[in-house]
Amino acid sequence: MRRNPGLVLFAGSALLLGATVWAPALRDAFFVYDDFAHLDLCQRHVFADVFRQTMVSTFRPVAFGSLWAEFRFFGWEWPAGYVVVTALLFLLNAALLWRVLLAFGETALVSGLAATFFLLFPATIEVRVWPACRFDALCATGVLLSLLAWAGALRSETRCGLRFALALIAVTFFFLALLAKEPAVGLLALLPVLAMERRRRPRCGSRAGVGIAVGSLALATLVFLVVRSRVMPLTSTHYGEAVALFRGAPLLEHIGAFAKGFAAAPYFEAPSAVCSLVRVSGFLGVAGIISGLWSAGALAGAGFCLASGAFLGLVIWMPFVPGGAGGGRLLYMPSLPAAILFGIGVAAALETPAALRDSPIAARAARAAAVVLVAGFVLGSLASGSSAGGRWREAARLSRSVMAQAEAKADAPALFLKNVPWGFRDGPPVMSCYAFPAYLGRRGARVPLFRCDGVIVERGWRATIEWTPRRPDPYSQYSTPREDEAAVELDLQKSAPAGG
Repeated sequence: MRRNPGLVLFAGSALLLGATVWAPALRDAFFVYDDFAHLDLCQRHVFADVFRQTMVSTFRPVAFGSLWAEFRFFGWEWPAGYVVVTALLFLLNAALLWRVLLAFGETALVSGLAATFFLLFPATIEVRVWPACRFDALCATGVLLSLLAWAGALRSETRCGLRFALALIAVTFFFLALLAKEPAVGLLALLPVLAMERRRRPRCGSRAGVGIAVGSLALATLVFLVVRSRVMPLTSTHYGEAVALFRGAPLLEHIGAFAKGFAAAPYFEAPSAVCSLVRVSGFLGVAGIISGLWSAGALAGAGFCLASGAFLGLVIWMPFVPGGAGGGRLLYMPSLPAAILFGIGVAAALETPAALRDSPIAARAARAAAVVLVAGFVLGSLASGSSAGGRWREAARLSRSVMAQAEAKADAPALFLKNVPWGFRDGPPVMSCYAFPAYLGRRGARVPLFRCDGVIVERGWRATIEWTPRRPDPYSQYSTPREDEAAVELDLQKSAPAGG
């Protein structure tokens, strides 16, 4: 049996990702930043509440329902359990992209390359290891399952009854994706471009069929808006009023930062040959995407770019730091069309292009360049993932250590924590003052009142150092100093044993 190079590449990348990112993350697993708030809601609410009220000023019941169910299994005692589910969901999404592209008529090589890009894309490291990114991961799962069902429904040979059933399944998964996170609406742009005829691939489904499919997705979006409006105003977000957020943001600057994010792979070690490879890998990924734009043709290329923009549009008001270990979740869904372009572009170079068939030397050179591009992208992305994953493990270890220090003082009526580490500079968040009552109240015991000053930290050569001045934490339970409060200077160098 002939070996499938796309499958070999994808499987090998998944194994290496597991060894370099997921296995270490399981060893050091602990709760970070939003995890505390999300799981605190899960312990204080019944399952039905996630569908009838807002959670942290959002209406994303599928994502919170998932965390609610996991909390019943893992509670506060097994933080690694949430990381396992996160890793499996991330791996599932990459595998689903593989299957979706095959179902839409792409070759096994294109599908494997695209799935590998989606699996390794350096900017999205936090989606692989942080349970708080469950919104983005489940949104992608719903979108991909919807596409898989649409691929079957749009085929001309599909029987009428089965076509209707598959279309209903597709709309249902899309609706669930919206209930996980709103950027799923970008599917309305991605489905037509996946189905359209382009170079080297016939159309998947008739124009009328695709139009009906997009129309049904638009109708499902309207239903979602009606459902959401019954729980919270359509213009409201977790961060404030949407109109004000967009009006006050430098949108062009943010668009440029997000575009740069596709090439700026995060890396946090000392300058070295590996660091150079990581930086080059981002540009190799962009080179593959540009090659895909050329190979797919102008119309399809524009369609994939529009789809990326549609997935990103709802969050474009948010600032993004290219090359940082945080914020990459915002590029997770936009990287889906980019992954497809990467697969199309690299596969076109690996398979002898028509323009080079009369020049064997040029054809071999194009294939060699494509192999070098893929190898450089994969190796650099794995190094980037390992480096950025190390930052997330540092955040988890620091969070565990600080929580243990606070718990040791939990018999005081009130605590003033002088230097709570909010997060790493250009890296992952760590915690905020709300984390302490949420976690320490897990056993039903009395919890001190907390007042906190917070600080952004950085990892120095031998120690974790405070990078910014200390400032009052907005989530402190009280602001005026109390006579009975115990002031605690946290030891940011102290380690706590894994597992609790």
